[in-house]
Amino acid sequence: MLDRDLLYQKFIVEDKSVEEVAKYFNTTIGSINYWNQKYNFHKRKEWKNEEIEYLKENFSSEPIEEIARKLNRNVSAVISKSRRLRIGSISANMDNLSAYQLGKALGIQARDVVNFINKYGLKARKVKLIKRRVYRIKLSNFWKWAELNKDKIHWEKVEKNILGKEPPWVDDARKEVDIATKKKYTKWSEYEKDKLKFYYNKGLTYKEIANRLNRGIATVRAMRKRMGLPNKIIELKWQDEEVEILIDMAFKGYKDEEIAEELGRSKKMVVYKKANLREKGILPNFRKIKKLSQPVSKNDNSINSNSL
Repeated sequence: MLDRDLLYQKFIVEDKSVEEVAKYFNTTIGSINYWNQKYNFHKRKEWKNEEIEYLKENFSSEPIEEIARKLNRNVSAVISKSRRLRIGSISANMDNLSAYQLGKALGIQARDVVNFINKYGLKARKVKLIKRRVYRIKLSNFWKWAELNKDKIHWEKVEKNILGKEPPWVDDARKEVDIATKKKYTKWSEYEKDKLKFYYNKGLTYKEIANRLNRGIATVRAMRKRMGLPNKIIELKWQDEEVEILIDMAFKGYKDEEIAEELGRSKKMVVYKKANLREKGILPNFRKIKKLSQPVSKNDNSINSNSL
């Protein structure tokens, strides 16, 4: 019998061919096909040379969703293939940045970017994916908005030129932030209050909120009371986009703390959600995979063609 989690890791996550997986397990192709069918693992559609060439030629000029539609593939497959081929990056898709991509570049969460769009006027368009609609932001629109909303971005956290050539005013904004952080800050801005409410309702602890707002724990607790927020933390329902990001980051090996930081949730909530996804068979047991990821010895008779 082949280990389900390890087979999933090799065949689905690492996208290896049946021949490669059979060689890894030191068994036959028929055996791999049998267990893939038994576990309901479907082989991914192989990429043709002309499809790869199309991807290379159009990745930087067309939206990823449009490329996926023309190639009759899902968006995640196109992104995964582009990463394996080492083509494209944030700068390669500048006129079609997702909230996740822009947030990553700015050192904030995707939710913060969506908040900029819905509450503070950042211009964006909605595009339809397979099951949902998502935002896409033009870089030129972002820079126009950012110049008028410098105080909403922690410029000291933004890597220089990560979004391509920066407007001249960005360096000045970084210097202003450096000066401002050296001064004692006491008054809460409306934006900070919005962030506190958001994090609090997400289930973050006072310590986690204080760290993200660069405030003291006692100050955060006092402001929560002043704002009339209930003493009991309210747990917000997980959104589909949050779950997708959690799964993607988990497969890439990010720590629970890093996933929590990205989603604006507490580490405890991330751990619980991952356990829930494992129970549903959506996430494999990564600890077990790591333990079993050593190549199988040819002398090991526990997994071979006779396992059927």
